[in-house]
This record gives sequence, C-alpha cells and structure tokens, in this order.
Amino acid sequence: MTDKPRRQLVYIGVRPWLKGGALAHCFYPVTSIVDEIPENEDDLFASIAIWKRGFGRFRPGAIISIEHDPGEPGQVYGLTARTEGHVDDAVAAKWRSISTANELAATTDREAKKDAKRDIDLELIEPIREAYQNLRNKNERAVLIGRVIAFLTKGGRL
Repeated sequence: MTDKPRRQLVYIGVRPWLKGGALAHCFYPVTSIVDEIPENEDDLFASIAIWKRGFGRFRPGAIISIEHDPGEPGQVYGLTARTEGHVDDAVAAKWRSISTANELAATTDREAKKDAKRDIDLELIEPIREAYQNLRNKNERAVLIGRVIAFLTKGGRL
C-alpha cells in the first residue's frame, strides 16, 4: 500500500450546511495566516471541506493532517486524520462558541419538532385509557365511560 499525500486543514467546528440546516463538521485549508478565514459564510463555504460524521473528536482550532487523493479534489481519507497542532486560542475560542451555538440550536430545533408531534391533551388522559383497558367486563367499562362523560359535561369528581 502506498502512502497518499497529506493535506493540512484546520477544523472550524460545526456549521449548518445545505437548505435543511443539517450540521456538518467544517474544515478550512491551512493558509499562512489562519485568522484570514472569511467571516462571510458564503465565502467560507466556497473553499472548505465538509464531512457529515466522524470528526467530533477534534476541537475547533485543531490543525489536522489527512491523506487525500490528488486526482480527485475533495476526496480525503477520514481514518487517516491526525492532529498536528492548534491555532491561536482567541481564534479557536470564537470558532468553539459558534460551533457550540450551532449544536445547541440544532438540538433545540429537534426537541421542538418532537414536541410539536406530541398531543398533550391525549397524554394527560392516558391514565384513564389504561384504567379502561384494565377493567374486567363491558359493564365496568360502560360505567367508566359514563363517569368520564359526566365529568366532562357537568364537572365534579370522576
């Protein structure tokens, strides 16, 4: 097996990617001055390498070396990635805060979507349904249904 050439990238953290807002681990080619990474997201993504999974072990600001295929731009071999250093702490701290905020926003969005699917009213009366199913015969079930209807229409105790 021949060794492939290595490429240096700096991990800038998790950023939203594509229209669906899915998160991606983002890397930028190491330049002579790492602080010159563009602030504008469009400019940033124009010259960035993206991977969906497998790079959570790096902290934003980590400089990694990774094997790549010179014949296919963008083709890298993720399992060959290794840390070779870190950028300035102030720059890395900024990237970490952006990355953490993006991860938190994605988690919050996922939880909100999950909550939107819940039917709270039905969840609240779930114990009544369980009691109904545990009754032995249809007479007991009819009495419970009557009590629930009376409660809903007239109030009072169940």
